[in-house]
Amino acid sequence: MYNDTAAHKTLPFDTYLRVTNLKNGKKTVVRINDRGPFVQGRIIDLSYGSANDLEMIDDGVVPVQIEALGYMQKKLHAGKWEREYIKHDSYELGDFTVQVGAFEQRENAVQLHASLSRKYNHTTVTIFDHGSRRLYRVRVGQYSRLYEAETAARRLQQQGFPNAFAVARDK
Repeated sequence: MYNDTAAHKTLPFDTYLRVTNLKNGKKTVVRINDRGPFVQGRIIDLSYGSANDLEMIDDGVVPVQIEALGYMQKKLHAGKWEREYIKHDSYELGDFTVQVGAFEQRENAVQLHASLSRKYNHTTVTIFDHGSRRLYRVRVGQYSRLYEAETAARRLQQQGFPNAFAVARDK
């Protein structure tokens, strides 16, 4: 909660980002360690500590700019440890899927899964424990390119699943 971490739907875990609060110019560096946010129109969900660094606790939601820095490694330079970021080859390549729904009741997820699996390949229900809350997430498809997953999400939205979105598959 107080670490400099964040959730993002598609960036690889352990990717570092520079996040700038566009309302006040404050910046912080965060590490992706979770998936989300699962709210339409939002691109990143910051930990309390990171949001505090950006002075956005009272506002809650503010416009931000994110810059992917890459993976972090520490290098010894002139007798002092310094951070160095190694850029990913591509943020468009990976292991992606489309989340169609998330339910607290397992039966609802199973019903949606059964309905979708008649039409789509690679339909799964995954369990996500978030503290005292358990969600059953229904996901469709396997894609190696982000744009393929985003295209599939738009197609599912047009077919009556307005909250479908592309997400990186959990390892």
